Amino acid sequence: MLGLGSYISNSGASSDTSSGALKYSLSLDGDDQYAYFPQDTLDTWNVASGNTHLSISLWYKMTDTGLNQAFIGKAVTSGNPNTFLFGQWADQYFLGYYGTTAAWVKTGNGANPETISVTYGAWRHVVLTLEDNGTYTTLKIYEPEANASTHVHTMTLAGRLSPIVFRGSSGSSVDDFDGDWNIGMENDGGPTASDFLDGFITEIGFFDAVLDIDDAVAIYNSGNPLSLISNSGNYDKAGNLKSYFKTNEGSGTTLTNEIEISGTVTDATLSNTPTYSTDVPTS
Repeated sequence: MLGLGSYISNSGASSDTSSGALKYSLSLDGDDQYAYFPQDTLDTWNVASGNTHLSISLWYKMTDTGLNQAFIGKAVTSGNPNTFLFGQWADQYFLGYYGTTAAWVKTGNGANPETISVTYGAWRHVVLTLEDNGTYTTLKIYEPEANASTHVHTMTLAGRLSPIVFRGSSGSSVDDFDGDWNIGMENDGGPTASDFLDGFITEIGFFDAVLDIDDAVAIYNSGNPLSLISNSGNYDKAGNLKSYFKTNEGSGTTLTNEIEISGTVTDATLSNTPTYSTDVPTS
């Protein structure tokens, strides 16, 4: 395993020993480069076992105006193309999922979709949250740099975001949807890799809790990414952090997951030789 510092455990014990200041981002070419990590890494998130919350925080910078670019995807081994997809489609954020109802939604969803402020060549911070109440799943997307109090996209998803997204479901084998998680691409039918991110991505965190506006603004930190490992100010979800890719390696073929899960491979592998860049978000 590569890394510039030590891990923390997923039990919540934390201190930021994971390399200090952000030095590198992951640079992706938009053609075939991405990173992937094992399905088992996020098995702890499962609606069937009573855990009904998921949040993803990440920073990205697009350098190409291609219409469809994926941030995070969850592959399947056969059949349906994705069980989960989060990305930017033109001037909207896009979520695809396979739950009790398969659905694909965009910010604003419906006759009057909300657009986002598309700025190519600039760093953006975005936080996605999903909360299931037993009847339906609510999606929120925060854009804290724009003004978190007003730039909150909220949608009620068609059907529930079920365990099938992460590890099987009632009525299906746990291996039916046992593909990897992907950073910087998604899978069409087959599955076939597509919609690669052309640009940079860094500070990718997965939580088993719903981050709120205060968390999002604190992580944004006036354009200087706050480390997700330790609680600080209004950010109080460090104990819910389940995977964290800081992208601070600078070389090699592995993205270190700063969250250690005993007996499980949690690091991400780089595919088709992505590089590291000193282009990082800063105010």
